[in-house]
Amino acid sequence: MLDTTGLNLQLVADNSESIDPLSNMVAQYTIEIYERRHQLYDDLAYFEAKLADLAQLDPYDFAGLAAIYTKHADHIRGLLAEIDQDDY
Repeated sequence: MLDTTGLNLQLVADNSESIDPLSNMVAQYTIEIYERRHQLYDDLAYFEAKLADLAQLDPYDFAGLAAIYTKHADHIRGLLAEIDQDDY
């Protein structure tokens, strides 16, 4: 079939499945990532508060909790950096 400009046109029927289920799945994962990201921020705030308390209560870290909490906070910061680099 030719159009008015003389270009050859081809009619194509789209018989593919609807993308609604895929869009819904992406939306669900976006929500889940958003919720987990905020949970990580809450967890990070918790460990940072504990570290501040320990700086007053056990400045030399005799109990070893500051080292543990620091590792947790660093791990959470790493997870957040990975999530944030993808801009979810």
